[in-house]
Amino acid sequence: DPLGNMVGYQIRMESKRSSRTKLLFCTTGVVLRRLQDDPNLKGVTHVIVDEVHERQQQTDVLLIVLRQLLRTTRPDLKVILMSATMDEKLFCSFFQGAPLVSVPGRTFPVNNYFLEDLLEATDHLIEESSRYALREDYRGEKTAMMVTARSGERRKQMVDCHDNPLSMELDEDWYPGFKMSTRLSLWRANEEVINYDLVEDVLALLLVKKDYSALTPPEGADMSSSGSILVFLPGLGEIKALAERLEGNRSFRSCDIIPMHSTLSSKDQRRAFIPAASGRTKIILGTNICETSITLPDVVCVIDCGRVRQVVRNKRTGGSMLVQQWCAKSSCKQRAGRAGRVQPGMCLKLYSSHTAEHIMKA
Repeated sequence: DPLGNMVGYQIRMESKRSSRTKLLFCTTGVVLRRLQDDPNLKGVTHVIVDEVHERQQQTDVLLIVLRQLLRTTRPDLKVILMSATMDEKLFCSFFQGAPLVSVPGRTFPVNNYFLEDLLEATDHLIEESSRYALREDYRGEKTAMMVTARSGERRKQMVDCHDNPLSMELDEDWYPGFKMSTRLSLWRANEEVINYDLVEDVLALLLVKKDYSALTPPEGADMSSSGSILVFLPGLGEIKALAERLEGNRSFRSCDIIPMHSTLSSKDQRRAFIPAASGRTKIILGTNICETSITLPDVVCVIDCGRVRQVVRNKRTGGSMLVQQWCAKSSCKQRAGRAGRVQPGMCLKLYSSHTAEHIMKA
């Protein structure tokens, strides 16, 4: 059956469907726009919402509307929520005790390595003056800040800034077992800034030196040039910056640098799915569109910056703004899983195990 007949799809700038289409794949935005014109979803019997763990603003709004429909005008509507990493208790309670179906999936082992492991393996050093290092505040031992009391009163107060973590001595319990250079780099590192130098060092270790003694892939992993490397970045600006660096580095002349983001046309996005020529390696630089929206079957290694750029609503002003923030733990788990879709792989994280455990939200 040709595409667009019984089975079709609809995205923001492209559509392939007909009056005979029974199964339509579409984005959350397309469903929300349909709800504006057809609040009862006339003619729709089932709504399947995939990757609900992402908890984006549009997804949350859609779930609220669907719940309201089930309670009022469409109790016959069948709503199916799917995700490999969602908090099932939360969603079951949101839909008033909805039944849960667990389907065991087949996943391949993925070895995870954090910032401390990458620094140790590459001997990468973050100097105090590096742009990837935290900055000390040299305004003095005390500074004036506006403080809001419990009563709501705002007043200026002098706050002691002497206890800056960078001015303290390195704790003996700070990542014991690692080299002193690694521990110092971790102490200085500003993990919210993407370290492009470290990314290049890691890629050189894997593709040029082919040294897997420190970053060991799981048993059965094929780390040959036929597999591709997927690098997760927050947005288009970071993709362009890293692409320019890699294309200008002679060490990666045998690599195909391929961007992947939502503003690319479907034709340009297909480049990521085409197998690399013999002796060449694909390095795919993608945003969170590669997290769940698409599956790249030949990925054997993921490099994850742990950052995402999202639209966040300001509760005080009521406006929206685009901010860069840490991914949720569930999203990081999804990203790591990209390396284990068809065979064992590795996930190299540009953030520390401390950040993953204590700073990232569930």
